Amino acid sequence: MIETLVYSPTITEKILGRWYKWWYIIKYNLSVASGGLFGNLYQSIGYFTESIVVFYLWYQNGNSATVITYLLVGRIYKALSENYFYNSFGDNVLTGKVISQLLIPQPFIFYLYFQMVGRRFIRNIFEASAYIFSGAIFIYFTHVEILFSWRLLVLLAFIPITFSINHFFGIIIGSLAFFLEDSREFSSFAGAYLIFRNMMSGLILPLDKAPAAGFFVLTPYAWVLHHQVQIYLGKYDNNQIVLAFIGGLTWCIILYFLAKLVFKLGLKRNESVGL
Repeated sequence: MIETLVYSPTITEKILGRWYKWWYIIKYNLSVASGGLFGNLYQSIGYFTESIVVFYLWYQNGNSATVITYLLVGRIYKALSENYFYNSFGDNVLTGKVISQLLIPQPFIFYLYFQMVGRRFIRNIFEASAYIFSGAIFIYFTHVEILFSWRLLVLLAFIPITFSINHFFGIIIGSLAFFLEDSREFSSFAGAYLIFRNMMSGLILPLDKAPAAGFFVLTPYAWVLHHQVQIYLGKYDNNQIVLAFIGGLTWCIILYFLAKLVFKLGLKRNESVGL
């Protein structure tokens, strides 16, 4: 008599139920990403060097502890919530790999979302650590008093919003590869977009110091960094913090449907011209 093995779900499967598939996607891609530790380390050295130079230049121009705090906290937050993957996604579009990915029996945009949670986790921690280390060294030698605040907890609550905004923009920018001629054209466009995003988010120049600041703070890019750091610095009251949350969630919804639309239009073009 042959003994039949009966499958017994794990504790995690029992707890998460039908949501376990998303956890499995995160766990699998986290394992994949762990193979590139040295690559993350090398990039972190670059982030460390760049941030030291930026801090020093602002410091030499007589800027206050508030500005230096903005630059440091902004970079740490940006690192923890980063999720740009449009280069690889655009490459999959141009090479046709995206078609095979569509065979996965899950909502495609959400599949990519949980995939990127796993793939970005280690990289984001390395990048944030580089900024923290560079900030600590800069503070040690210059004796600048960084402003510490309990509002850091509020920033952590904003991370899923910023991660989602970056994700939906990743779908939109990557899907534009359907409408471009080759990989070189797309790479140039994607590189220009990254510079544009960093400017519009306040990473390079704080938006409240930029011309037409009233317009810039309403774009979705302001939720990539600007509003969160303003909250940390205590420049927003409780009502403004709530409005910032509502604004971020609203942009998430708008960008989700826009990402679906652009990707759908790209697929239609792919089907009609056979990219």
